[in-house]
Amino acid sequence: MNPLVSIVIPVYNLEEYIQPCIESLRKQTYQNLEIIVVNDGSTDNTLSIIKKLTRSDGRIKYIDQKNQGVSVARNRGIEESCGDYFMFVDGDDVMKAQAVSLMVEAALETEADIVCAGIEKQIEYPSNDILLRDTKNINNARSVLSSDEALKELLYEKRITNGPFAKLFLTKKFKANRFPEGVSIAEDLYFNYKALLQARTVTLLYTKVYYYMLRQGSAMQTAFSSKKMDGLRILMQLPNERKPIWRALQTRIFMEAAYDLVQMYGTRCFSEEREACIKIISSNVWSVLKNKDAAIKNKIYALLFLVLGVQGGAGVLAVRLKAKGNIS
Repeated sequence: MNPLVSIVIPVYNLEEYIQPCIESLRKQTYQNLEIIVVNDGSTDNTLSIIKKLTRSDGRIKYIDQKNQGVSVARNRGIEESCGDYFMFVDGDDVMKAQAVSLMVEAALETEADIVCAGIEKQIEYPSNDILLRDTKNINNARSVLSSDEALKELLYEKRITNGPFAKLFLTKKFKANRFPEGVSIAEDLYFNYKALLQARTVTLLYTKVYYYMLRQGSAMQTAFSSKKMDGLRILMQLPNERKPIWRALQTRIFMEAAYDLVQMYGTRCFSEEREACIKIISSNVWSVLKNKDAAIKNKIYALLFLVLGVQGGAGVLAVRLKAKGNIS
């Protein structure tokens, strides 16, 4: 069996990065690919580079649209995809040559609706030698999870990441799924949550096949704005009827409120947003402390808020995160 895999790449002003990204896909050992590049109104030379690459490989097609944001671009890619499976790659990231092959193999052998592979964060692009290196015999360990188990991995920020990348989705099951438009944060968490909620089985592939390139100006490193509350708003809207995951979702909401409050610390603005975060933290602090599945980090945050008060705990965390460079 040789299923077609559609790879959707949303792109905006990535003239320095889009070529190595697409080249890493062209060099995949799994050849039955459809590479869909959605140019989201780039104003630099991104589009001309994409057009040049399409002439050298018939598997690449591009869609040019006005700038509407990454969610709209990804949704357009899903709509245009024809594969048996689809996946996402960010236009400034790269994948190992065996990435798609390993993920398709895992999907077929375990009959999984979703395959989630490992990622590696990098500040510099890996060499071609590393990308082409045979990973199959290094670590091909994997495990099969139920929907609830996979959702806990996502919500507790363990082995399933928020990002849509390094994941393979069965098209017939998730073709109708969409990213929420008009939000700037957590649109990927929303998509993953909804997909995992629908999934029958999810396979975790422990091999790191995807290189996530770290850039300046990430969401946690930029100054706080009310748009950063989008993540909390998204989490509050997620379905929570399934009891096995309710506590995990509450813990994630607590942590999101904590991150937002810490980034507001020391400012005189955002009084409404601050009060909303304080209310969520105060009402969930004991739940997090009593949650046997919560990570040590989650419980440390809860303990600080309980002992020092919400504002006092936020102050301690703000100093710590600023020292580590995680917030501005």
